Amino acid sequence: MLLKMNTNYYSYNMSDNIFISDLQIHSKYSFATSKNMDIFNIAKYANIKGLDIVGTGDITHPTWFAELKKNLTEYEHSELYILKKSNIPIKFILSGEVSTIYRVNKKSKKIHHCLLIPNFDIALQVYDTLKFHGKLKSDGRPIIKISSPELVELLKSISKKIEIYPAHIWTPWFGLLGSKSGFDSIKDCYLDQLHNIFAIETGLSSDPYMNRRISSLDRFSILSNSDCHSPYTHRLGREANVMKLVNCNYDEIINAIRQTSSSKILFTLETNPEYGKYHWSGHKSCNVSVSPINYKENRICYECGKQFTEGVAQRIEELSDRNIEYASSHSPSFKYIIPLTEIIANVKNVGNPLSVSVQQVYKTLINNFDNEFNVILNTPIKQIIDVAGAKLGNYITALRNNAYQVKPGYDGVYGKLIFNQY
Repeated sequence: MLLKMNTNYYSYNMSDNIFISDLQIHSKYSFATSKNMDIFNIAKYANIKGLDIVGTGDITHPTWFAELKKNLTEYEHSELYILKKSNIPIKFILSGEVSTIYRVNKKSKKIHHCLLIPNFDIALQVYDTLKFHGKLKSDGRPIIKISSPELVELLKSISKKIEIYPAHIWTPWFGLLGSKSGFDSIKDCYLDQLHNIFAIETGLSSDPYMNRRISSLDRFSILSNSDCHSPYTHRLGREANVMKLVNCNYDEIINAIRQTSSSKILFTLETNPEYGKYHWSGHKSCNVSVSPINYKENRICYECGKQFTEGVAQRIEELSDRNIEYASSHSPSFKYIIPLTEIIANVKNVGNPLSVSVQQVYKTLINNFDNEFNVILNTPIKQIIDVAGAKLGNYITALRNNAYQVKPGYDGVYGKLIFNQY
């Protein structure tokens, strides 16, 4: 797959064995997910997006497990899977997310963890072990009533090949370093099991620059995944990992994650963190948000008198031991992306990226240029203009050059794209 980056520029072709992966999603069996989030739609839209490898999500849910086992077959002894009787080339890796809820020093800790599992036999052992600690049928992302270290120890006792890492670590709720129910360090969370943790997931409201402001995170690989609840392309693959893999199998993916000095994770595709739902502090019900500077001065909403939900940018300021200049010069490589349908919706000044007018333009671009990543990262702007008009070409140019603004998201509200110069 050819990738060209305008910031931290890259150029690869198919012979380079480049694979784009979204390792963390959900199924229709998770709370607040689309009923269309089945394995066939996931494969369909992942292919349109330009992904190569996708997590199955929700592997601990028994009904989803059965559907996956029925519809997937192993791909060339790789411990990756493809759809049976389908020409869609998407490879799946068995994945899931669980929530540990427990108390430390009389404070509730609610931490989400991502799981990668090599095969269905081991996945069944995971189910048989965790079912004694939570109701796995109740949610695709079940609540497990044990501590984070206990979870890691249990899973590693099943198989050393299982990979566990904290999900969306900065999210106020359920993020390991989040302001509401998290810890102040990865070590405080995993304790004697820290040696089994090799990666962190940035989440939509942070990027590698921001994470490099905390020196204790240097030892971990940085992963970016969509955590999507809908199969459509403005959700699926909105964050992803670009990997160089020789054989494209489970073991090679895990080894890439576990070796921070490895060149196998080439870069990540990141949502601009200001676009994330928790970047700034604020109060959704009062339509009020505040920057980290203003939050330091007043943490109370001036509309209702309640405490603001502390945002990721502020939380990083509190825990950081490095300045922005250091972080930017020592960060792993990445590229900001915005979903193509949301760019088109902005061009057309409509609110719904699934609207008919947006989808007509989107389908035309995909028919001409193969997939979404190819459109937003690779396709010459002149060709985009010829197919979809000058305004969209200008917007994609602005995206590639980071020449746009975002009104920061806060307290569960997504940020808003601003293309003033066009």
